[in-house]
Amino acid sequence: EREWIKEFFPDFTFSSQALFELEVDGKKVPFDELRINKQRIRKSIFFDISSFFGKGDNFNLMGISADHKLSALKAHRNLLN
Repeated sequence: EREWIKEFFPDFTFSSQALFELEVDGKKVPFDELRINKQRIRKSIFFDISSFFGKGDNFNLMGISADHKLSALKAHRNLLN
């Protein structure tokens, strides 16, 4: 994640990181949120970590489309603003 940020936001500095779950299609999907900043500009970058986070039958997230995950993230961000 941090390597990706260094590549696409080279002038920004890392601020913080948080793990959270959003409900998508009735299943909890884990995301990492990394906050970065440059002078007065602040950004949150979200990473879908469901492919390698969690184990067991309750964590079968393969059927959830990227569009549904993006919609849930957008709704989550709208609630925070």
